[in-house]
Amino acid sequence: MLKSMNISFTVNEAYVKYLTVAMRSILDNAEDGEEFRFYVINSGIGEDSKRKLESLKSIRDFYIEYISLSAGDIPPIPENSNAHVSQETNFRLRISSLKPELDKILCLDCDLVAVSSLWNLYNTNIDGYYAACAVDAPSYGGCNDGFMSAVGLKQYYNTGVCLINLKAWRENGVEKKIFDGLSDFAGVLRFPDQDLLNIALKDHVLEIDHQWNLFVGCLDLFYPAEVQKFILKNPKIIHWAGREKPWKYPEIALSDYFWKYARQTPFYEEILQKGLFPPQQQVQQVIREVPAVREKIGYVDDYLLTKLKYAKYKLLSKILFGKKRVSCRQKRKELKREMKRIKSCYRMQEAEKKAADF
Repeated sequence: MLKSMNISFTVNEAYVKYLTVAMRSILDNAEDGEEFRFYVINSGIGEDSKRKLESLKSIRDFYIEYISLSAGDIPPIPENSNAHVSQETNFRLRISSLKPELDKILCLDCDLVAVSSLWNLYNTNIDGYYAACAVDAPSYGGCNDGFMSAVGLKQYYNTGVCLINLKAWRENGVEKKIFDGLSDFAGVLRFPDQDLLNIALKDHVLEIDHQWNLFVGCLDLFYPAEVQKFILKNPKIIHWAGREKPWKYPEIALSDYFWKYARQTPFYEEILQKGLFPPQQQVQQVIREVPAVREKIGYVDDYLLTKLKYAKYKLLSKILFGKKRVSCRQKRKELKREMKRIKSCYRMQEAEKKAADF
């Protein structure tokens, strides 16, 4: 039996490399008979990025369609209070009119990876519902109570993994309800796209298991112990919602899943370079702009740059193999010793200054 799935992402040029990781994970975990039609709603993607994205067809063939929009193609929406969320995320609010020929689509964020086939999720019966989503993890800690009370919601969902009944959206004017919410609730929106979806989908959401949207940043904060144990035992989709992303914070929980797929994409080196290691001149410029701190902590230049290099080799020693891993581990040890040496020298200098003053 052919198992065809429509999957959409919203992205800008800067996030294409993370989209590629998400798509790689989906393709790697696909089962026999699964067919993918990807719809990439974007604000402009370069031809080189498209070429790299489509190189994933060497794993498994798929259909891909690029849908270009600009800010003027949707009503003005307040900027998200979180800097890590781009305006392009709002493009998905128009999905029912952008693809009028489709009846069902799985909308995914780019900061996630699939670790199992998506078919059981996609094949979920959502007749009678507008969408299927998992409860937003911070709701367990009461973080959404104020918003829910203000807009009259009984539950609040994370829409980073959202199976949408497009037919029901069109029949019930859901897209209009979304944008009507802009004028009705503009003063209380925190995460505009997700808040607007929750308002418009009110009482018409099928709740799915957290295994399909494991919110990494909330593992130790909000999930009840029994829920955490269950989803960690058999996760389906791992989602780094929030500010801390695995390409910036390699020590974050479950980041090994991200790097497993990242190193199998044509963007791997770029993810390492741009996501984790800012140019040394950038670090030095920051230091120059705080002369008071530099005067107080005389070793800051050497120490910070050495620590930056140490972080680089610490990561590489975990994700590389063979001789390269051994070499990186050795370099990491050398840099750790150098950091201790710099600290020791600074402390000695401080002791000498105090002795001289005395």
